[in-house]
Amino acid sequence: MTLIETYDDYAIIGRPIPKKDAAIKATGDVKYADDMFLPGMLYGKLLRNPHPHARIVRIDTSRAEKLAGVRAVITGRDFPGIKYGNFPHTRDYLPLAIDRVRYIGEEVAAVARHLMDSLVTMAEPREREVEAVRARTRNARRFGGSGIGRP
Repeated sequence: MTLIETYDDYAIIGRPIPKKDAAIKATGDVKYADDMFLPGMLYGKLLRNPHPHARIVRIDTSRAEKLAGVRAVITGRDFPGIKYGNFPHTRDYLPLAIDRVRYIGEEVAAVARHLMDSLVTMAEPREREVEAVRARTRNARRFGGSGIGRP
């Protein structure tokens, strides 16, 4: 058995092969999911939590439901006991927070709407009442704090 030093006998190994989508990506002609528009398509917007830790007192969705083109407004209360997760360690996640938010950016509510023109303000008409909860930390007392919130 001899060691092959050249790849002349092979059609693929050792030769440059252009990717099938290289030309359309380089010219900007590729269509991504955000570039597709279908009849009756809905656009979504999530309302995210601005607090590091808080208790949800109430979320009023009545103003958002009255906006033109709104098809659905959902909160965590619409998914009682329904959990999901793609990995074994995430199988107990909730789609939207129900009674407590635990980090900044956690999803609290969602709106589905026909019109894309006001996606930025779509989530804002909902009124929410949250009660901020100061975080307990183990190391705060070591550094002169009370163990609640910042030292």
